[in-house]
Amino acid sequence: MMSRALFLAALLCGVASVALANTAPAGINTGAEIDAQTFIDSLGLTVDTCATLTAASEGYYFEKGFETGLSRSRCDIGGTCMCKKFDLCDNGDCFKVYPCNTTSGEPDSNCLAVTNCTQTVFETIMEVEVDCNRQNLTDKDEAEVDFFGFRWKQALEEDCGIGRVCRYNGDTSETLDIVAYNRFRTNTLNPAHVDTIDVCAQTANFRFNFCTVISASVYEPTTTTTTTTTTTTTTTTTTTTTTTTTTTTTTTTTTTTTTTTTTTTTTTTTTTTTLPDCDYDCNEETFACVGDDVFSPSVDDFSSCVADQGRHNFTALIDFGICLADCDDLTPNANSTRAEARSYFFCITNCAFSTTSNDCDVVYTSTTMAPTTTTTFTTPTTTTTTTTSTSSSNIIA
Repeated sequence: MMSRALFLAALLCGVASVALANTAPAGINTGAEIDAQTFIDSLGLTVDTCATLTAASEGYYFEKGFETGLSRSRCDIGGTCMCKKFDLCDNGDCFKVYPCNTTSGEPDSNCLAVTNCTQTVFETIMEVEVDCNRQNLTDKDEAEVDFFGFRWKQALEEDCGIGRVCRYNGDTSETLDIVAYNRFRTNTLNPAHVDTIDVCAQTANFRFNFCTVISASVYEPTTTTTTTTTTTTTTTTTTTTTTTTTTTTTTTTTTTTTTTTTTTTTTTTTTTTTLPDCDYDCNEETFACVGDDVFSPSVDDFSSCVADQGRHNFTALIDFGICLADCDDLTPNANSTRAEARSYFFCITNCAFSTTSNDCDVVYTSTTMAPTTTTTFTTPTTTTTTTTSTSSSNIIA
């Protein structure tokens, strides 16, 4: 592929000999007009078709006011508000583009260099809560998160009326972080822009990609730093005694004391970072509701607990309620048999798992215990007594 420098050089080659129709200001030399599509293709831009324009001694001259040609608008990719997006144009307010250089060889604002746009990831972290009725956020793959981000930016403009959506990141999975089945985080220019999203969620039908925005808030990871300072002081004393004795019995004593102080400071820094909320799975959430129900059995309380977990969409909640209607209630504080309790808890748990619609593939089974019947058979005993009689006959002749 021809390099940009060679491309410009080729187009500028006939500047002196070609009569041009454009009205370039004094000090700007221009070449032949560049076709709009050819111009876009030659740039090799990596962030959409967004570019940074800077004054240069060699670059492009843009002339406005034509029926067709090139459009030049503010980029809407998050963090690219200072960049321009190029596209084809036919609305009667289009640019024509020409290669240019300056007569003085110095940069001029009418001759612009076009370079790749540098995207900024903002420092303010925003956490957005949504209610999705087809697919949990945690079930999306990278391509689906990319599409989710595309729809998010569309909704900012269409549902919330935000003009400069470039002040919000989250265009793709690179700047949109899924943290729970109903929450994601992205970045924005400052906390005031988070408030704008939250107000839109409360007052407008803020919905995209089958998800309704519930709220938005600034997310601030909590970091606590504890500093402990330990000071150790060591004192060293050196005493030198010199004694001089003369015949006149004169004693001179010289004492020299040297004190050395060493201070050792030890600093211990402890940093505590608050981790994100735990993300419980379907099995854990459902049995947490079953555990609550053990202390005070209530189908109504159990159904409310399960509904709050967000594992059932609207249709699934209806099926869940129909299923619970067939479960035999346990009366609180009543003496229930083990079989009755087992039947009740199996029924409500089975209803919760069998009707779920979101991110729950638990198959709940149980072995039905039938009462054991012991039958005693008594076999009558028949005693047969055989009596043999001996008869004696006296025959009288």
